[in-house]
Amino acid sequence: MLFQFRMRKMDDVTPFDEDGQPTLHWFGLTDGWYWLIVDGQETFRYTDKILRQWGIDKDDPPYVDYYVVRLWEDVLEILPFVLNPIPPEVTAHLFPPEEWLAWFARASTWIEANLDNDEAWSLYIQATGWWSNRQLDTAYLEAAPDLTFWRTGDEMHIHWDGAGRRMEGTQVWACEYARETLPVDTFTDRVESFHRAFFTEMRSRVDSARKSWKRPDIELDKTALYDEHKERSTWLSRRLADDPGLFADDWDRVLEAIQVLDARL
Repeated sequence: MLFQFRMRKMDDVTPFDEDGQPTLHWFGLTDGWYWLIVDGQETFRYTDKILRQWGIDKDDPPYVDYYVVRLWEDVLEILPFVLNPIPPEVTAHLFPPEEWLAWFARASTWIEANLDNDEAWSLYIQATGWWSNRQLDTAYLEAAPDLTFWRTGDEMHIHWDGAGRRMEGTQVWACEYARETLPVDTFTDRVESFHRAFFTEMRSRVDSARKSWKRPDIELDKTALYDEHKERSTWLSRRLADDPGLFADDWDRVLEAIQVLDARL
């Protein structure tokens, strides 16, 4: 399974503080750990050294410790872009990936030097926005890695880059590079499997909380909890039913922008 997660015990979930009142909602109950298996490697896994440096309990899983729903939400956010195939004219820029990533890094450095230039920003977004739309949002993580999905024909490409992410001299991510190519249908199946597994687990937690909430000091709206679960459970099917045209890129303009930007780097 591509997407992996583990939930924290409900008794151990830290509540939110709402005007002094400890409170939990559906989002908070997704507290746990997540990671992805890419080409047999565990991404979003921390190095043993950084875990010791952070003082993480040895009994805790060595993965990103956050709300699992955030991974699910971010996958749904990029899914329509990811499922839109990239045409051969643009694909030619992506192989070998190292060269494209080096070019993208140079473009990012260039725009950092032109932050007050509206024309530069417009050019940069036109040339690279399609790529950013296919990257999972990891900005909320320390030493954020890059995880990108893109489609060519009937193949889905997955690229993980956690190299060079250091804190106080220590490499953060155990897996530095990982790549995998799989059929688009297989990728879609794995997204759906993640959705089913996640919502099955959350349904169990919701039912347990509604039946017998064992933390009376923490406020929990049981009706809202059920309603939010029911509503969110429809999001994937609705996302897959979206009109692909709403997320289509103007590839002619993208190619033109790449050429113009390339001349300025």
